[in-house]
Amino acid sequence: MAEAKLAIDVRNALGDGPIWHALRQRLIWFDVLNHCMFLAKADGSELVTYGFGEPVSAAFPENDAHVLVAAASGLWRVNLDTNHRELVAGLDARGEPARAGSDLHSGGNQLWFGAAPRTAVSEVGVLYRVRDGEDSRMFGGMDVPSAICFSPDGRRSYFCDQDRNRIMTCICDPDTGLPSGKPEVFVDLSADGLTPDGAVVDAEGYLWNAQCGAGRVVRYSPSGVMNDVVQVAAPLTTCLCFGGTDLKTLFITTACQSLSPGVRAVAPLSGAVFSIDVMVPGNPEPMIKA
Repeated sequence: MAEAKLAIDVRNALGDGPIWHALRQRLIWFDVLNHCMFLAKADGSELVTYGFGEPVSAAFPENDAHVLVAAASGLWRVNLDTNHRELVAGLDARGEPARAGSDLHSGGNQLWFGAAPRTAVSEVGVLYRVRDGEDSRMFGGMDVPSAICFSPDGRRSYFCDQDRNRIMTCICDPDTGLPSGKPEVFVDLSADGLTPDGAVVDAEGYLWNAQCGAGRVVRYSPSGVMNDVVQVAAPLTTCLCFGGTDLKTLFITTACQSLSPGVRAVAPLSGAVFSIDVMVPGNPEPMIKA
């Protein structure tokens, strides 16, 4: 069993949404609770912080200067050089405000993102799709949709229904990006009491999943069989992405929210960004135009 190393020495309350910006050779990630987005080299140098004044949790590059950012109020286009922002899709206008922890991911020239009202009501989480400037609702009836990712050929999507402790999967049309069937359970962690969080798929089509509360990330085969486990010196592992020039560095975000003083004492790196070098690279993230 391998162990991740400290990559960027920060203490995020809720680190989340890491993504590698290939054109800039920078890691982007978020502190959801402190309403911040970060941009830095792989070693944490040249750190830039963007404040939002609302929960933000995921991004996707459009080009060298612009990224799309999932925030509580909707999907925003952000200029990394000037910090100018433009609303692309406002979720509050639908009466379904995005929750802190919405996720954003791409399959071809499209974006999928999950949202749920900031209430205690269950089964109201929704997955949305944005393509060519049009957004539409795809799936509902979930508690907390997150961890959206796709197989290398675009024929299968994955996402987590966190409060039910399940990783879900759905067959997709690679030409349109639309689901061609209903979601099915890929991995059910409820019996072990484990919470699936952020996920990413590598070049072999294996899914890596951060399991919050277990201090680990797990690699699953396309058939849902556990293949590898990486331990992290922080119990609240939240999300992960591939980066570096060869896409063989797996970056892992963590959180320190809700940890007791005792747990913080034995896991003082909680909230930091970790990394581990892996044999199988990730898939290049395409530039997207929403």
